[in-house]
Amino acid sequence: MPLKGNHWYLALKKKRDRGREIRDRINDYKKMNADYTEEFQILQNKRINQIQKDVFEIANTIGKQEGFLLILERKTAGVIYIPAQVDITEKVIKAYNAKFSEKK
Repeated sequence: MPLKGNHWYLALKKKRDRGREIRDRINDYKKMNADYTEEFQILQNKRINQIQKDVFEIANTIGKQEGFLLILERKTAGVIYIPAQVDITEKVIKAYNAKFSEKK
């Protein structure tokens, strides 16, 4: 049964209002998602920076204690080869884990 007169207009208006409501909800969701993503990135960067600071501090301490002349970060320093007896990665990891477990 086709809608007559004013009923047709009300049905169309209701459809447009519902469409607008859905678009508003989608936009709200997108904004909320962007806000949370940004907040997560900020927190993640803060944590990574703190870990790097701690690791550099530990590597510095080990370098002084064991008399190293130079300590390079393997991934960003362009190191191609390093003998196993010179690699202090495991020592740094163990020291970091010990320090981190003390904080808990």
